[in-house]
Amino acid sequence: MLWSVFYKEFLELKSDKGAIVRLVLQSMVYGLFFPTVMYLQLVGVLPMEIGDVVLTEAEKVAMVKHSLETFGPLLLPFFVSVMASLLVIPSIVQEAESRTLERLLSLPLSWRNIFFGKFLFYFAISLACAYIIVSIYFLLSSAIVEAFQPPALLTYVFVLVPAVVFFTVSAGLFASARARSVKMANVSAGFLTWGLFLVIFFVAWGVGVEPGRDIMLTFGFMLFAVGLKLAYYTARVNPERLLYGHSP
Repeated sequence: MLWSVFYKEFLELKSDKGAIVRLVLQSMVYGLFFPTVMYLQLVGVLPMEIGDVVLTEAEKVAMVKHSLETFGPLLLPFFVSVMASLLVIPSIVQEAESRTLERLLSLPLSWRNIFFGKFLFYFAISLACAYIIVSIYFLLSSAIVEAFQPPALLTYVFVLVPAVVFFTVSAGLFASARARSVKMANVSAGFLTWGLFLVIFFVAWGVGVEPGRDIMLTFGFMLFAVGLKLAYYTARVNPERLLYGHSP
């Protein structure tokens, strides 16, 4: 039964003319952003000097390379989270407001079937967008600097990125099922996801932490664990609360 919900979500996305193209283009923009800024600094369009210190060309290249290999991968989870959140946040609360959810629940579908169908769809589409972002970032970074090699690439791509998507989709559905409006769902989910990743980025940047394999694995498993907990609580929501704001 959950695959019927998965297919319904796909048809709704497909029926929104140009939605898939917009998702791809938006993902590409997120992937292009940081390498483009670094390239403009490298060629002198944007300033790179620190105070009165004038950097040599070799120092500029080394600084750009370090930024692309270290700080950029720390920022990408924020972009991935934004993409996933924008997709998933309206998925439940908007259907509850429009009474579409009530019609779904009148079919031989349990709330858990509806939830897991939505979860699988938004995880799949968000993961695809995430890999577009990451692929564009790595390809452009490799073109800007020679021997571009971010640390623990496989762990980053196959553990951290899916973990960020998993957590963001879980948090988005949790906020969407608990909020009474799309606006409140955006606030709640933004606090859980975007705020978290921005804080982590600035703290890591400030203390000079590099995203090594052990840090990625630890952070990734933590995100999976918290995401599972949020998914568990969302799957146990009483449908009456979603439709009418209270439990019988």
